Amino acid sequence: MNNFDGKKYLKKIFSVFLFLFFSGINFLFSQSKNILQEKISVSYKDAKITTILNDLSSDLHFDYAYNSEIVEEKKITIKVQDKSFEEFLNIFSDLINASFKYKNGFLVLKVKEKKKNRKHSLSGLVLNLKTKQPVSNVVISEKHLGKIAKSDTLGNFLLEVEGPLDLNLHLSFEKEGFSQKDIKIKFDKSQDIQLQLQPKLKEKVTGINYDSSKLTSHVQLSFDDENLTKVNSFFEDEFKTTTSNNSPFEFRPFQFSLIPSVSTNGKKRNVSVNTFSVNFILGYAASLNGAEIGVGTNVLKYNGNGVQIAGVGNIIGGNQYGLQAAGIFNITSLKSTGIQFAGFMNKTNRGVKGIQFSGFVNLNSDYLEGIQFAGFLNATDSGFGIQAGGVSNVVNNDFVGIQVSSTLNKVGGTLKGIQFSGGVNKGNVSGIQASLLNFAEESKGFQIGIFNETSTMKGFQIGIVNKADNYEKGIPIGIVSLVKNGKKVLQYSHSSIGLNEVAFKSGVQRLYGIFTTGILSQKEVNKFSFGYGFGTEFKLNKWLDLNFEQHVKRIQFNRREGGKYWLRFGTNLNFSITKNFGITTGANYNYFFNNNLINFDESDLVHRLSNNAWIDYNFGLQIKL
Repeated sequence: MNNFDGKKYLKKIFSVFLFLFFSGINFLFSQSKNILQEKISVSYKDAKITTILNDLSSDLHFDYAYNSEIVEEKKITIKVQDKSFEEFLNIFSDLINASFKYKNGFLVLKVKEKKKNRKHSLSGLVLNLKTKQPVSNVVISEKHLGKIAKSDTLGNFLLEVEGPLDLNLHLSFEKEGFSQKDIKIKFDKSQDIQLQLQPKLKEKVTGINYDSSKLTSHVQLSFDDENLTKVNSFFEDEFKTTTSNNSPFEFRPFQFSLIPSVSTNGKKRNVSVNTFSVNFILGYAASLNGAEIGVGTNVLKYNGNGVQIAGVGNIIGGNQYGLQAAGIFNITSLKSTGIQFAGFMNKTNRGVKGIQFSGFVNLNSDYLEGIQFAGFLNATDSGFGIQAGGVSNVVNNDFVGIQVSSTLNKVGGTLKGIQFSGGVNKGNVSGIQASLLNFAEESKGFQIGIFNETSTMKGFQIGIVNKADNYEKGIPIGIVSLVKNGKKVLQYSHSSIGLNEVAFKSGVQRLYGIFTTGILSQKEVNKFSFGYGFGTEFKLNKWLDLNFEQHVKRIQFNRREGGKYWLRFGTNLNFSITKNFGITTGANYNYFFNNNLINFDESDLVHRLSNNAWIDYNFGLQIKL
């Protein structure tokens, strides 16, 4: 092989190459018949989806990809007689609950999207329009879903329903003595509302019934002066009674306690609403509307509105509005709106709208709308905003925003935004995943890492190793890109300058990576060669493919001289003899970065353009994996 003397043989190979090339071009342009209109007759009983697709792609000469949700093991029965391929696809796609798109010899099957359901939490406060006091036992009902809730003694309510992301609610608020109020709400996340009910005043005065909702400046009453004075007096007394005695709570400007039983609130601590409170060991009250400072722990039975500062912890049984700061923990049973600081943990069961800071962990079982910072872990059910964790971020459902951690980001639903981690990102992503390891069922956007894996990709994978079941749109960029229905080829080739090379090609037709290694034999000297490149493929027909490829190669001469680089641009025509075996031949333009380090005898099959550049030809064998 050191003295290549098969010039006549290689001339014949090159002639075959030209014949196959022009035959393929002629065949391509002669295909005027649309494959979708070709008549077919098929009959399958309990057949796998992949079996049907493989048979048809072989007969009609097309490639295909399918969504990961189309299970390969699923079996169907279908029979059509003398129908167009398009009619068959309509029937076939309905059977597997999919939609199809065919273009340029490529068929894409995608599962029809279903509206995603999720749990929605609607919390709020019901007030008396006149007195601005909470209204208890108000029945809140959703007309279409049949869900019912009732307000508590502080007027708070929580209504949980399940439905699509863009859910429309028709709510009715009813209580005896108040005018019914109906509202419509459209939302795509948990919400908090405040609603005021109009009280009805219906009394019998001097033998006549009056409804306060009908008394306006335009109503004329035919009373004498004495009766009119009685009517006015009645309404004044009614309003005084409502504003002063209707509330079950006692509002206290100041409270001081050592423990709950030793405090200025005394036995009325369960109904006391404090404006300013100071606690030493343990403080307890119904609610706060101001500020509370505690050396130990502050406990509120209902809501906290203002500032809570504790040496140990803050506990609120209802909602928190404002600022919580504690040496160890903050716990809120319902929703937190504002800022929480804790040396160890922040825990909120019904959602956060604001900021959570913790030295160790933030836990939120409902919706996050804001920012979570933790030295170790951030966890929430779903949300919108930013999660920054020293070790990991966990979201059980959907999340819109940014996740940043040193080790792990995990989303149980879909992340719309950015995942950035020094270790692992896991979850469906519409945006960017950047980490050492990225995993997703469905990815729309970018995966950037050492190893990227997804079932369905619409975008770009950039890494050393990329793995995907289907590429609906986009391309993988990496040393090795393993696509289940993509291109995986092992090739041996020999060129007219004496280069014997093995190449592994992986990726998709639009762009695939090429890893090469070989031996260049010249003048009784063998030189080791390896390189990497990219290629793109155009399918001419069932048997012929046309490839354009470019490589960067390094030749290792010896220890003293080291290695040198050269660029190689090639055009190859591939002929498939069987489904998995074929031959390839083509021409290459080469540019070497050093003069006269590759010596070869010029012939009809090697054309030197300069000391650094030449054209050669190659022939090889291919195995499709």
